[in-house]
Amino acid sequence: MYAVLTAPSYTNTYAEELKSKAVRVPVTLDHELFVKASGLGSELIYLHTYGAVLGDGRSWPRGMTRYLKPIGATHLPGTASYDIANCQIVVGDGAFGPVSQQVWDFDISGFKVVQSWLNSRKETRVGRSSSPLDDIRPLAWTSSFTEEFLDLLNVLQITVNLREAQAQLLREIAIGPMLLASDLGAIPNTMRKAPVMSRDQHNLNLE
Repeated sequence: MYAVLTAPSYTNTYAEELKSKAVRVPVTLDHELFVKASGLGSELIYLHTYGAVLGDGRSWPRGMTRYLKPIGATHLPGTASYDIANCQIVVGDGAFGPVSQQVWDFDISGFKVVQSWLNSRKETRVGRSSSPLDDIRPLAWTSSFTEEFLDLLNVLQITVNLREAQAQLLREIAIGPMLLASDLGAIPNTMRKAPVMSRDQHNLNLE
């Protein structure tokens, strides 16, 4: 599911069907293709959870992006932009590169990941504030910011690189034998009910 549903090619291919807001998962009956899809999905989950899930036996991949020019250590950066000519992200006085424009523009349902991450760490914070705690932050760019940002750029670049593999996977699934909803039989009414939330879960959501 993760390999298929997170692919931009999925939403592009099934844009008309998705207007109903019902998600239909193309599940292949080809064993080799299923294993291939499972492997790709596992790799993406590992990346997107920063190795916290499905990390057994995996080594964290090293990225190409480097911290090219230091950001002033006495203040937070005032600006952040993309230098398309040099494939660099310029953050205040500093720079990171190489970074593809696909990474700079990477979005999830319109949410610009890199730009939002930087906006929350600029001198003048940009974006929504959910709590007064959001205003408690370092007064200057820290080494941990640098490490976190490089990790983020690395994850996004690998994600972009895997998109063609995801698209090819979806094409192969679409032309092969698939599991149909009718093959699963009728859904019991008990499975259609929303799960009951415990009092502790309810209180946590309210907080």
